[in-house]
Amino acid sequence: KISLFNVTNVSIPELISEYRFEGAWSDTPALWDHHAFLFAYTKDLLAIPVLMDQPSFNYTSRAHTKQGFFVFNITLAEGLVLRGNVTHQEPGINSWDSDYHVRRGLYIENVLYTISNKKIKLNNLESLALLKEIPLA
Repeated sequence: KISLFNVTNVSIPELISEYRFEGAWSDTPALWDHHAFLFAYTKDLLAIPVLMDQPSFNYTSRAHTKQGFFVFNITLAEGLVLRGNVTHQEPGINSWDSDYHVRRGLYIENVLYTISNKKIKLNNLESLALLKEIPLA
């Protein structure tokens, strides 16, 4: 879950908006590494790498249903609104310890760059349409 609070009065934080991820569990490197998420006030942008399970998750297969860089619009008026997800996941490769998990994201002008151990993807920052994919060794 991602929560957005108004902390104008720090003694009484007010919940403005929240987004709940599907499944029984989810994980993100942003829990232990502040470099893992992307926030751009001028673009109303919040993006975070997330890994989550599928309903039939079992610890033997370690399979999950979704992973990627979840991109949100973030405003005081509308709160958190999911814009989309940029994934590096390849068909048939969905282990929780895959090298295809997005680790970082950044933007330059109107291009969103997402980085995993296996590739770099360039997507349009507004539409998230794929512009280019660069495989890594």
